[in-house]
Amino acid sequence: MIARAHQMPSETLPPLRRKPRRVVTLLGNKLVGLDSILPVAMQLKDESPDLSISFLFLNAKALPIVERNYVLFRAMNRTGAIAILSNGEGTLGSKVGAALRLVMWFWQLVTNRSLLLSPSDLGYFPLSVLAFAARLGGGGACTYCKPAFPANPALNFAHRLKTAGRDMRWRDSGDAFLIYHPRQASDYAGYSSAPALLIGTPRDYSAWRNFLTEVRSDTGIQDEQGRDLTKLRSPVIALFYPGPAVIPSQTDNVRDTFLNMLHALTLHAPEASIVIKPHPICDLELLRSDIAQFPSLDVRVTHAHPQLLLGLATAAISTNGSNVMFDCYLEGVPVIETARYREEILALGDTLYPNRGRIDCSDPSKWKDTLRRVVEAPNSLPKPDRSELSWPRPQYLGAYLWRQ
Repeated sequence: MIARAHQMPSETLPPLRRKPRRVVTLLGNKLVGLDSILPVAMQLKDESPDLSISFLFLNAKALPIVERNYVLFRAMNRTGAIAILSNGEGTLGSKVGAALRLVMWFWQLVTNRSLLLSPSDLGYFPLSVLAFAARLGGGGACTYCKPAFPANPALNFAHRLKTAGRDMRWRDSGDAFLIYHPRQASDYAGYSSAPALLIGTPRDYSAWRNFLTEVRSDTGIQDEQGRDLTKLRSPVIALFYPGPAVIPSQTDNVRDTFLNMLHALTLHAPEASIVIKPHPICDLELLRSDIAQFPSLDVRVTHAHPQLLLGLATAAISTNGSNVMFDCYLEGVPVIETARYREEILALGDTLYPNRGRIDCSDPSKWKDTLRRVVEAPNSLPKPDRSELSWPRPQYLGAYLWRQ
């Protein structure tokens, strides 16, 4: 019924003929992919506790970023085992070690019926080698969409800016392409020629939601010093910041915007609690130095998962177009967006991440009134619409991926 309503294939056969013994998830250097596929692995483990789950990082340099995000790291460790393929050093010894580990994983996939999951934009090697091994062992391989939420014309344009020049023709397309919302079948059609399999919005999966509740109950929501953030005075403003990165879709200097916003908060919302969630690429030492320029503000830095943090927030500020804005809408938190986009993107829409819960503050002259609303009249802020972001999962996810 779900499929027919959105012109998806009405009879999509599971990509695997039999239940696998293990699921091996390949991970690149982007947390957005892990954040989408981890809830899938958790749901499969919840349905089938005997299922072995492995998270295989292609490069060890991505692991410290995950370890810093204590929620994701805890979720991975409770769901399965973490492994690396290459230590990323580039030396001869490192390359030999990576080759030996690749042979080991090839053998694991051949001798244990497995489902291999891979990010949608991973290149030919080692995906095709491991996919071949999985099929040889009686299993299969699926690519998965990295963002958990559907796109829009402007965002698709920005994606093309990032992927221009990449040749994806020769990589393994998988036995199915896992998508989370019907619109992604066309949004990411260029990434895979395999049949699209609609599995619902991962961040809404019951296993993932229950885990977040458990984390909050056990440890609270912590800043980087381990202090509980649930006792902060209201209003709480979650500020998402990438650091002084060059954002191809924007014309503004993001660090300047960030510093100017902290100044505006000092003037117009000095009573607010500010919780900054830095992007994994953010220079934390520079961030702390920038924050120190505003000693009157109550500012905390956290590496907690955005969904946990948003449970505390009255409103959020996004200094750059980011998928985290969709998380805000999913959790019912309005977003003050300060990004100033390039003209060719504005021609397709006002933002990469539209929603009625978005407050356009690309013009700094709007900051004062908007921040005072957060403090004095939070109920007047626009309510996000989550209906376009969330899609229910099949009743039994495993049965959707293999016959059982």
